[in-house]
Amino acid sequence: MIKAVFFDLDGTLVPCDTDEFVKGYYKLLIKYLMKTDIKLDISYEELPVFIYKSCEAVFKNDGSKTNRELFWEAFFRLCKQDDDSKEAFIKACDHFYKNEFEEAKSLLTELDPDIPSVFDLLDDHHIIKVLATSPVFPRAATEKRIEWVHKRYSDFEHVTTYENSIYCKPDLRYYKELLDLFALKADEVLMVGNDIREDMRPALALGMKTFLIERFILHDDGSYTGPKGDFKDLARYLKEVEGL
Repeated sequence: MIKAVFFDLDGTLVPCDTDEFVKGYYKLLIKYLMKTDIKLDISYEELPVFIYKSCEAVFKNDGSKTNRELFWEAFFRLCKQDDDSKEAFIKACDHFYKNEFEEAKSLLTELDPDIPSVFDLLDDHHIIKVLATSPVFPRAATEKRIEWVHKRYSDFEHVTTYENSIYCKPDLRYYKELLDLFALKADEVLMVGNDIREDMRPALALGMKTFLIERFILHDDGSYTGPKGDFKDLARYLKEVEGL
């Protein structure tokens, strides 16, 4: 029987088309920043490109810095600011995620009604729950997204954010770090996600079990042949295959 379930967030627990969600989130961020007195050496229309390029640097993290440190270093290399304006910009982004980011909830589609029953089943059997979302967002943004699916940060034994992580999906070291954190063997873990490249493939490479949530599949190349479906199917899998 499994001892832990690693959950992806966006497109898995959070019901959204990732590309559409990101576009809408950028619009909200730009709208908010334009109301502040913060000056950048780029136009706000260029901001999504700079954020994406900074995330690319995080995806290549070698483990020597936190993802947060690497993200802002990369961002301010691209967008040159003095130290005072750097700090002001970071504080403004923190404020956005704690407050205005709530508007992004309108970008979601209908929540899967069977998510609560899956969590109840795991709790009844004392299964470790890890939110294994790609850690390019700060904790404040991740907490908001967890709340949107009627869960709390504390419902998980661990949540990966850019403050507490040094690797990113699909780097195998990201998953190995989570296994080591709970002294788990790979075959004691079920990875639940919607992304073939980011969730399924690295988990399988390490010997973890997998379950693909089909509603918003990403990077589907037809190679995945494992268990899949919605959260009702996941609950059935946990009972019939894992013996919960």
